[in-house]
Amino acid sequence: MKQAAGITSPGYVIHESGVWSNVHKKWYFLPRRMSSEQYDDKLDERRATNTLIVCDEMFEKITVVKPFGPSSLTHGFSSFKFIPGTNDKYIVALKSEEDDGKTASYIMVLDISGNLIMPEVQLPGNYKYEGVEFI
Repeated sequence: MKQAAGITSPGYVIHESGVWSNVHKKWYFLPRRMSSEQYDDKLDERRATNTLIVCDEMFEKITVVKPFGPSSLTHGFSSFKFIPGTNDKYIVALKSEEDDGKTASYIMVLDISGNLIMPEVQLPGNYKYEGVEFI
């Protein structure tokens, strides 16, 4: 995935969210952070990305979709799920911010082609939400 995204050593990709689609028979990932530079704990707070990575079940064919919508260097993906009843076409995603002591969470909606359906909106409070579920 790192290579498909154009990231070479000492760069990195950090994932907190990946979901398998039984409908499409593919893996979907929204990385929290990406950088072509070596990992640095402080600098990492500002290496968020708006990137969707799609992989076949054997991770042989990898597609990278970016960018979609306005990007913030501090808002990285922490969780996402396919919206029920959409045939795994639409995704609700959470983004988290941890920057210089500031903590916040955001919610957004996109489709599996990377089109922004609902721009990110900040959730109330200074919390880092790390999961979303449909019950």
